[in-house]
Parts: sequence; C-alpha cells; structure tokens
Amino acid sequence: MIHQLELLIMRGHTPVVGGGFIVTDTGYEVLSSDDIVVDAALALRASDVAFAINAPGVYDDTTPDHQIYESINVADLARLNGIPDMAGDCTGGIAAKLRAAARAASAGIRTLIVDGRSSRNLGDALTGRPFQGTELLGSAKDASCAAL
Repeated sequence: MIHQLELLIMRGHTPVVGGGFIVTDTGYEVLSSDDIVVDAALALRASDVAFAINAPGVYDDTTPDHQIYESINVADLARLNGIPDMAGDCTGGIAAKLRAAARAASAGIRTLIVDGRSSRNLGDALTGRPFQGTELLGSAKDASCAAL
C-alpha cells in the first residue's frame, strides 16, 4: 500500500485514507485509519499529516467555555484529563486519535487535527495557511498547551 500512496503523491495527489473492520481468527478488529495514516506518513517520511474530524479542533474540557487548543505538545497529552476514551466507541474517539497522531508528531512530522467539515479549511491546513483546528507538537518543540 505504501508504494501506491507514494505514486499518488508523486503525481500531485493528496491521499485520503479510511479504515474499517477486519475479520480475525477470534472475531474482528478495528483497522484504524489513524494508525494507517501514521504508519504511511512514517514510511514515506512525510512532512505533514492531517487528521480531519467533525469538530473545530481538540477541546479543552477543563474550562467552562470549552476552548479549543490551538496546539498541544505530545508531552502534555498524559496530563490532559479532559480527553477521555469514548465509551461505546470501538475506535477510541479523539483520545485514540491523539495517541496515534502523537507518534507522527514525535517523529518530527507536522501533525494537524483539522475541522474537516469544510474543504477550504482542510486545504488551508495542508497548504500552511491559518486553519480551524489543533496542531500537535513533538516534545522536542518548546511549546505547551495553548488554547485559543
């Protein structure tokens, strides 16, 4: 699959990856699109990776008005108690997405959690323009959680 993604990128396309369920000997497992995209980004030595979600970004659940983080350092993820696993969501919700995204950010890949409900916003994020969402920063970068 990595080779096919590489060919698309070389031809100027932006691959969009989706997951699903796979059957195993013991039942089934979730094939996470988040894990797929991080593995592909690492293998292809990508400079950027974007995770499109149906929200304006990662919420700070510790403030009364639930602000959105402009950026989160991966070193701060463990102490963010406002981002629980989603009960009843087999994908793990935003907490699982952040764990996967942290792998990319820790490897030096610019990692974005983007409000994907607007194609313009997604395009802005991918081209380096201001966007609605949250950037996940590798622990080597000197930044902590910053809310908008």
